[in-house]
Amino acid sequence: MGTSERYGLVVLTGNMVVTLLVAFSWAWECAVGRNKFRREYMAKRRLWLVPLAAWAYWSPVEPFQLDPRYLLLGYFGVAYCLTTPVVLTLMALYHPDVNKPVMRLTAFLGLAFGVLNVTRLLTAGSTPVALWEGTILHLPLLITSAYALALTIRTPRRREG
Repeated sequence: MGTSERYGLVVLTGNMVVTLLVAFSWAWECAVGRNKFRREYMAKRRLWLVPLAAWAYWSPVEPFQLDPRYLLLGYFGVAYCLTTPVVLTLMALYHPDVNKPVMRLTAFLGLAFGVLNVTRLLTAGSTPVALWEGTILHLPLLITSAYALALTIRTPRRREG
């Protein structure tokens, strides 16, 4: 959804189409079940992603008012930009035992949305709302998506000998 001066509240059709593509890929994952979230396979060296996922889950919408009620009543689960870092963090922690095409598609779209939102300051000006909503709340999306995408496209090292 978006707001336009001319039309008011509008549906962003392009965003909806690519988000539905990701949703269909997750439906496919539910059918094939390639994700294996087992504690013994968790990559502890990637735990640095957890604070980013926690920030996205919390997602306090009022600039610089860190209300703990948002832990229960926030926008996680209803906003792609806030749900994706949590999902990608879980997938990165268990990579390579995940569905790589789904992870790659989710991360690619997350990276695109992250770049567009973080660079919002360039077009909206440096207002507190643009800084908060555009940059601070979207940094977990940008960082987690870039890292997850890099994990899925990194070529494995060849064994010598």
